Amino acid sequence: MSSLTVYAPQITILDNVVNMIDGLYSLKDLHKASGGDNKHAPFRFMRNAETKELIVEIERSPDVVNGNDIKAYKVVKGGSAAKQGTYACKELVYRYAMWISPKFALLVIRTFDKLVTGELKVQGSQLTAEQTLPLRNAVNKLVGRSGIMYPEGYKIVHQQFGVKHIKDLTLEQLSQAVEYVHDRILNLNVESAPISSFTHNQYIMNVKHEVMDYVYSLQKVIVDSGNKLPNRPDFDTEEISRAFIVSMIQENRMTLSFDHDGKPNIGFVPKQHAIVSHESLASVVQFAHRSQLPSIINAAVERLGK
Repeated sequence: MSSLTVYAPQITILDNVVNMIDGLYSLKDLHKASGGDNKHAPFRFMRNAETKELIVEIERSPDVVNGNDIKAYKVVKGGSAAKQGTYACKELVYRYAMWISPKFALLVIRTFDKLVTGELKVQGSQLTAEQTLPLRNAVNKLVGRSGIMYPEGYKIVHQQFGVKHIKDLTLEQLSQAVEYVHDRILNLNVESAPISSFTHNQYIMNVKHEVMDYVYSLQKVIVDSGNKLPNRPDFDTEEISRAFIVSMIQENRMTLSFDHDGKPNIGFVPKQHAIVSHESLASVVQFAHRSQLPSIINAAVERLGK
């Protein structure tokens, strides 16, 4: 079983947030929502003989939808105190709610039914920066190897999955998006791609982004484990920022555009690319290699025939 922990969206029962991890629901939060009676504590429920039998049956029977094995529950220790405790699958949640009382069970079942029908929207339905890190790393690699701009790299994902931002992807779509971008990378004709200073600079930027993402993830693990971060070195941040910007723009051409929200987007123009107006389009031919002239002539003749 993978050790990766995925923090998913939350639901609310009787004004109490029920946290989710890896598709499992917090029994501690459900216990709190039910009133917090000590006799209904999750550890007592998990020791129940019928509960143990149900767990065996759940894990013995694969998911009827996708055929995958089901993990009935998991115990989270360490990290944030709010996230600790026993997390259970939906079937075990229903059993726990019925074990508490028929009234509470009915409330839980109706809440889950509303989620399925779309009547109830989950809180915090957008993915976190930590969750989208694998996808952002994949896009970084795609940009570095293909020479496209970052906005174009993310636009490929947005169009493929019909979202405005990668944070709007579902957890299932997120894994599909990572695989999709990696497939795009594998299908690139890397050997025929020209090696330029643009590609080199993009590669350096990608490495910087990946290092920064790793440092932020490492800081989060340290804080969640209850430890203090070491003091940050006394860098001249303004000088570093200037050096970073200079390394990005030195000997490179850029384009500036604005999206529908007015947010500026800056992209690099590869040195082998030309920017021309319609009136001066014919003049670009003088820069073409001799081997390209026949295809240009054929394209011009075909255009004249239309």
